[in-house]
Amino acid sequence: MVPLLTLGIPGASTAAVLLSALMIHNLNPGPKLFTEEPGLVYGLFAYMFIANVLLAFIGTFGAKIWVKVGYIKKTILYPLIFVFAFLGSYSIKKSMFDVGTCLVFGLIGWMFKKYDYPSSPLVLGKLIETNYIQTLMVTGPIGFVQRPLTVILFIISIVAIVYPIIGPRLKERKKKE
Repeated sequence: MVPLLTLGIPGASTAAVLLSALMIHNLNPGPKLFTEEPGLVYGLFAYMFIANVLLAFIGTFGAKIWVKVGYIKKTILYPLIFVFAFLGSYSIKKSMFDVGTCLVFGLIGWMFKKYDYPSSPLVLGKLIETNYIQTLMVTGPIGFVQRPLTVILFIISIVAIVYPIIGPRLKERKKKE
């Protein structure tokens, strides 16, 4: 939370979610946030303190119960998670489309976990999209290749996306040869 609130840089996935929530409300994290919205920042600190106290209390007195959850067999636990996820997504609007959306994003999340993709960059989509549109409006498509640093970052991004999929296959081919 410290890098997020002071510099506007999320340090974890949860901080990236909070960053997107702040930006949706037109609040820019950083030094100005402390001077422009002190009530929000100190309220956030107070809520975090209260949450930690409550979690310490619940964790201390509920530890025996939480440990037992770890002993539930996966063959029982996973179907229960699926059922509750689908019931929850259906109950909001009573729409099978929501259930399908839940299934699709569940599969996407599973693929992200399987290929070791971090989920926090997805949360920053609005910020990236806004800057992308601004660049297109100001410079046009040529703006992305005018500076060498932009080209290097673009290539690194493509490699970071493609390598987890292709890398293991290349290693297998080398082992066979």
